[in-house]
Amino acid sequence: MKIRMIGDKLLVKVKEKENKTQGGIILTSDDPTENLEGEVVEAGQGWNQPMTVKQGDTIIFPKAKYPKYEDYYIISEASVLMCFR
Repeated sequence: MKIRMIGDKLLVKVKEKENKTQGGIILTSDDPTENLEGEVVEAGQGWNQPMTVKQGDTIIFPKAKYPKYEDYYIISEASVLMCFR
């Protein structure tokens, strides 16, 4: 199935963080201020101007209650804090 994002929306696959110490202890983090890192799988066309974030970019965005589709988050371009190409 081909997914097409509308407007300024991004479909993002979150990268799992390695939260394990050298001794093998697994650390959990429920910090609501923690930022997430993910890869943009699909990007919309933008509303009045072209999107800055493109498909394949790695982005940092705040951890919040975003809509999900399977294992992907659907976020707005305005929520992106940083973009790596």
